[in-house]
Amino acid sequence: MLCCLSHRSGVKNCQVSHHSEPVPEFVKQNDDADAQLRDRALFKRPRKNKDCPICFLLLPEATSGKSTATLQFPCCGKIICRGCDYALFIEGNETSCPFCRSTLSNNGEDCVNLLRKRVERNDPAAMFELGTCYFTGELGVSIDQSKGLELWLRAGELGLATAYMNIGLIYKQGRGVENDETKSKYYYELAAIGGNVRARHHLGWLEAVANNVERAIRHYMIAAECGNLNSVMNIEEFYHHGLVTKNEYKQALLAYQEYIDEVKSEQRDKAAAFDESYKYLAEEFAMNHRLNL
Repeated sequence: MLCCLSHRSGVKNCQVSHHSEPVPEFVKQNDDADAQLRDRALFKRPRKNKDCPICFLLLPEATSGKSTATLQFPCCGKIICRGCDYALFIEGNETSCPFCRSTLSNNGEDCVNLLRKRVERNDPAAMFELGTCYFTGELGVSIDQSKGLELWLRAGELGLATAYMNIGLIYKQGRGVENDETKSKYYYELAAIGGNVRARHHLGWLEAVANNVERAIRHYMIAAECGNLNSVMNIEEFYHHGLVTKNEYKQALLAYQEYIDEVKSEQRDKAAAFDESYKYLAEEFAMNHRLNL
């Protein structure tokens, strides 16, 4: 989930969800929020990801915590897909940003200074990246998890759902904070409302464990539409146990196939072949076999 330097000078791998939305204020007031209003926000279909600003194809979701299907330029914060990054690399255009024309540096201190400048301008993505550095010590930043959490909270408040996802994760793991399952779920919910697909999948799993099957299915169906294969597989398991209908299962398969059709490209395939961490689609999925039930 956390970011690191890529092969390109000064360019950071991006794990930011690209369809973040502001979280309604009433949702944040967890104790006082009306349950129906909260669920209405929680189960609302999020907007689709943004498009890559170079190829204009839908930006893909990360297939795993190690996936770097997109990347972000530290100078201006623009996010592109790995297919376009690979094309720029092959063409030899890897020393300057294709958007703001800033010279890219492989010096960690330079990257941090760029991030700090963007933080000063209230850029939530920069807050998330710098906060990540405080958690991991990347780019030469001294580890300070309290500063990292503070930056993630600010980023979340400014609408970056991935920040809330990471906060939910550290409360789940007890990393830099006391383990707190209630807070973890709360921040996963804020992230899901903001459009984070991995948080949505985690919520589906939590509801399934709590035997809230209907709520789990609703989360998994939304996540499947947004390209989360694990959610599709869990719906398949539910189908085999008679917990979802054949029609619901096919609906999830077709939604996931539609996502694949939107993100797949020859250039992205070349990038994935060049570096396994650039994979933007999960393992081969026998869609036709499943649809011919």
